[in-house]
Amino acid sequence: MNPTPHAVLDIGQSGIRGTVQYRNGTSTSIDVVGGVTRLVDDAAVINYVAAVQRALTGVGPIECLTIGTTGFPHDQDLARTLTRSVRDAASASVVVLVADEVTSLVGSIADADGTALTWGTGLVAFGATSQRWVRVDGRGYALGDEGSGFWIGRAGLVAALNWLERRQGSKQLATAALTTLGNRDEIISAAYQAGATTRYVANFAPAVLDAADNACPVANDIVDEAVQHAAGAISAVEDQLELCSAAVAVTGGLTRSPLLINRLARKLDVEITVVPDAHLAGAIRIADNPALLARFPRLAHNSESTCST
Repeated sequence: MNPTPHAVLDIGQSGIRGTVQYRNGTSTSIDVVGGVTRLVDDAAVINYVAAVQRALTGVGPIECLTIGTTGFPHDQDLARTLTRSVRDAASASVVVLVADEVTSLVGSIADADGTALTWGTGLVAFGATSQRWVRVDGRGYALGDEGSGFWIGRAGLVAALNWLERRQGSKQLATAALTTLGNRDEIISAAYQAGATTRYVANFAPAVLDAADNACPVANDIVDEAVQHAAGAISAVEDQLELCSAAVAVTGGLTRSPLLINRLARKLDVEITVVPDAHLAGAIRIADNPALLARFPRLAHNSESTCST
């Protein structure tokens, strides 16, 4: 078995991606369906550790494991427990846990001043200067993530179910839901399956975007409102940091939609840099250069002092 200098994971709500770099110069990629939810208690830690173990199946002892993660635990005791649990489960010498808003910024604009919008299952705008950082939204599906893939998918499913119940809604979206997800009762039942709600609902977002591309007025309204939420989050970050003409980057699964990106660019009236894989790229940059975390002391937790390279 090859000794493993370091592994890097990007853990989101819908999946886990990563790379393993071996000392002999070879590498392997990781792509696992099924991510994690917000880390709030010991049960969530257990599920998180299991997800990491699943992603690293077959990978030997790890010298350094860097993880960019959704739902970063801001409680320091919980963060300490999590990093130690992951370290033990992954047979890693060192674990570096980083909030995914940091990896999105580092992966898209490195150490420049600016804002990165993560637009996927969830939504968070994160910006930084040399002096401070600001986060807007990223509150999770229950209290925020307005304009996210989950938000779009939920609005689309509500419109579909309303049509089926003869309460206005959208015939186009109802047809899409029936074709891909089953009948009314099957859709409702699946949406409430334990641990699957966020991913299941967000997976309907592409159907909403397709319907908007095909002149569905309800879907178009949903898309316009999602863009308004995304633009508002970016503007709120820029206002608080007093950023003028600074870089604006967008990453996450929804960047695959030209419809969303084009409408967002028009709404903001700025040039947007689209970096679909910024989270993983940022985690890799941080693994190679931990000094990039100096600006974000409360958004990273290290089981040791540094990782060797």
